[in-house]
Parts: sequence; C-alpha cells; structure tokens
Amino acid sequence: MSFEGEYYTLVNAKIYDRPVYVAAGGPVVAKYAGRAGDGFICTSGKGMELYNDKLMPAVAEGAAAAERDVAGIDKMIEIKMSYDRDHAKALENTRFWAPLSLTPEQKHSVSSAEEMERLADELPIEQIAKRWIVASDPDEAVAQIKPYLDAGLNHLVFHGPGHDQERFLTQFAEDNLPRLRNWPTRRTTRPPAKTRDQSRKQCLDMAWQASPSSPAGRASVCTTALPLAGGMYSLVIWNRQSPNGAGGRASVSNEVPAVGAAVRILERMAAELPKAVSPTVLVNELELNRSTCYNILATLQRAGWVSKLDGRGGWTLGPRLLSLTGVSDDSIVAVVQDEIDVLSRRLGYVVFAAKQDDSGGYTVIAVSDPRRGVRVIVDVGDRFPFSAPALMQAMYAYRPFDDFAAASRGRAVEKFTEYTVADRESLAEVFAAVRQRGFSTSIRQFNLAQSAAAAPVFDNMGKPSLAIGTLAFSSELDYANIDPIGKLINSTAARITERTGGTVPIDASAPRASAS
Repeated sequence: MSFEGEYYTLVNAKIYDRPVYVAAGGPVVAKYAGRAGDGFICTSGKGMELYNDKLMPAVAEGAAAAERDVAGIDKMIEIKMSYDRDHAKALENTRFWAPLSLTPEQKHSVSSAEEMERLADELPIEQIAKRWIVASDPDEAVAQIKPYLDAGLNHLVFHGPGHDQERFLTQFAEDNLPRLRNWPTRRTTRPPAKTRDQSRKQCLDMAWQASPSSPAGRASVCTTALPLAGGMYSLVIWNRQSPNGAGGRASVSNEVPAVGAAVRILERMAAELPKAVSPTVLVNELELNRSTCYNILATLQRAGWVSKLDGRGGWTLGPRLLSLTGVSDDSIVAVVQDEIDVLSRRLGYVVFAAKQDDSGGYTVIAVSDPRRGVRVIVDVGDRFPFSAPALMQAMYAYRPFDDFAAASRGRAVEKFTEYTVADRESLAEVFAAVRQRGFSTSIRQFNLAQSAAAAPVFDNMGKPSLAIGTLAFSSELDYANIDPIGKLINSTAARITERTGGTVPIDASAPRASAS
C-alpha cells in the first residue's frame, strides 16, 4: 500500500492480518474503538465513573452504530498494581513512577524533563501511590480489581512498578491468580493453551535474557498470558534493565559499568552527608540512565548500603555501610541536628540530644528550638544530672539492670518532686515499661512545671549512645498527649540510629539480665 498525504507518506507498506486495538481516554475515541477496532484499551486509576459512565457506554454505542456485537470486542485495561506481601515495599515501589501523579497544572507549566523529574521527586509517597492499586493482602487486591471486571473490562494487563519484577510476578501469581480464576466473568476471549506454571516459567526464563536485537542498555520485555476463569486472561509484563544500561562518564576497559556507577553514587552521597541526595541529582550529575540509577539504588538498599529518607525525596548512606566504615562525631551531630530540626517543627517544642559524660550526667550536644511563644529553653552545653528521669530511663532501660545499679551506687537517685520514681525496685518496672513503649516519660518528675519524653540512639554494638528528648511545660505535655509525642521521638531516634550505622537491639522489649 502506498499513500501520499498532507502529513504522512507510505511507500509499499505491508498490511498484516493482525487485530487492531484502539486506545482511548475519553468517550469520543472509545466510540471509535467500538465502531472500528478489534479491541479497546484503557488504563486504570482514573475513577470508576470514567469507565462505567463514559468509556464502556461509548464502546457499546460505537459497536451499535456499526451494527457490531459489542461482546466480540476485546476490552483491555492496563491495571497499575503495586502488590507485595510487605505493604511498605508495595507503597515504596510506586515512587519510580512519581511523574504520573503530578497535577495537570504542574505538568502543563513545565517545559523540561529535568524540571518534571525534580517536581516528581518532591512528591510525598501518599500522593504518588494514589494512581496505583497498592495492596499486600490478596483479598484486598482482588477487591480493588473487581470494579474493573464489573464494568465489563475482560482483558487485564497488570503493570508492577517495582524494580524486583521476579518478586512481583511470583507473589502476584501465587496469591492473586487463583482468586481471579475463580471469579465469575463474561467469556470474551479464548485463553491461550498454557498452564500458569508453564507461562510463569517461560516469562522468568525469557526475562533474564536481553533480546539479541536490542541495543545495549535497552530493557528486555517478556509478556506471558495467564488463563483466568470464563475465558478472561491476564498479561503480566516484566521489564528488566540490561546491566549495560548504566550511563555516565567513560570507564576503564575492565570496569563493570553498574559497579562503577554504584561507587560514584556512594561517593556522591558521602560528600553530601548528612543531607539526602535526590535521584534527579544523581542522574544529572553522574550522567546515569534514570532506570539504571533506580535499579542500583534498590540493590544497594537491599544490602543496607543506602537508605531512603522518607518524606525527604532523597537517599543517603545506609546503616550496613556506615557500620563498616564508622561515622565521625561531627557527622553524627550533623545527622542529629538534621533530624531534630524536623521533629521540633512538627511538635512545636524544643528538641535536644544529650550524651552521657564522664561524671555520669548528660550534656546537651544539639538543640532545635521552634522559637514560638513562651517555651522551655535548652542550650548546647547545658547539663542534666545523672538521675534526670527521662534521660536516665532512656539511657539505662536497655542495659543490664546491674549496670544501672553499679552506676547509681556512687550517685544518689534524687527524688526531685513527689512524682519522681527513685527506689530501685520501682525503677526496674519503669525500665521495662520504657523498653515496651520505646521511649521514656517524665511528667512533673524533674520539675513540677515541666514534662519530658526521650528515646535512645544506639551505636553499632546496640548500646545507647545518646538520648533524643523534648522538654515542655507540663500544661502542654501531659498524660493526654505524651504517647503520640513519645512515638515520634522514638521514630526520630530510630532514624538517627540507622543513619549513623547503629543497631537497634534485636529484642528491645526483653528483660535486661545481668551482664555476667
């Protein structure tokens, strides 16, 4: 076929006897799909009103206008499905596709891909995930797929967003396909004559081999058909980036590109400590392919060599690497300051970090002050006595009680107010409660006008190295709100522990016996 037109020219183009599917995001083209297409294609995540009230009726209207049986038209939908038995992982896997969640105003006001990447990297994970079905429970996953089946869509293409596609394919097939096969559906398409296991094995085998015709750095693609009940079938698409896809600066002849890129990523993060480095910075400054960069970050994260700072849109060196290399005191203080600044803004109270000194007391090494209204003031260099309740409990609850007994032998455990717990038997119970909660509390125990909460930061041996605490007037911090505030302090201390190469004790809530 040859054609000379205003916009397109064809010269001896071949026409193949293949089904033609028409993709539509609105009713006009959906009607055309019903009138002229062998199949109709749409994507998920846009509100069921679009499918029930616009797209599917338009397909039927187009078929009726052409006097076609709408049941003979394949109705395909690509379902954005982030499924993982670990819900946190299912949520985080959607981040690579963050640009999908930019608002129309954001997309239309941006003229460069780099700016769009930057805006996407700043989005909170909750906004990114809204475009996906995020599930860790099979019943929950199928329940969220059901509305598309009820709308009349019969050909499902599941798109998993994570980099570990083998994990997605295996877990999704094992957990969800049996439920989908047993779901009553309209018969529309003959299923391929393959069993699920044969299909999955073929997909796994194929996906690990890059196509010989694909240039280096291109993704190999595997599609496999998985038969479902009533003739419906599912296409699972699995992409794997070729290891030769690492872009960037020239390398020596015997350098493994992915390893070289990983080293440069780690060096860039080390230079930026304690701040996080966004993927956009890594991609642009190191001249990496974006997909390659995310694949390397995911691999390093699984090894504990990098960590993602939730809500910060960036990555930093991970606990496993830091435990091997060690962290300087200055770097620890910088990480502490970075974290307590965030916490102080959230709480509206002063937040500080204190380290036990040679006298047994606690010296403040970092402070963040929201500087709002009348408040309790704490400064760097301030000292608290050994038995200051919140700090003492946070620092000694995770040690053998004999350590506390020995430390307190030459120092008095002062009873600062009528509410102070000072006898050893009661303190043992208090320490156990601290381990159970993950934070200490001191409501009018140190000063009748003040209350406090604290949580420990652990070193690489799993021992408390310093305490993160807040101090406020007892009219602001009391029994009504100290639990949620204590949990936030505990989360901050845990992040500092991770970012400085520390190790949280395996069973922090277990009773502490003698060290003997």
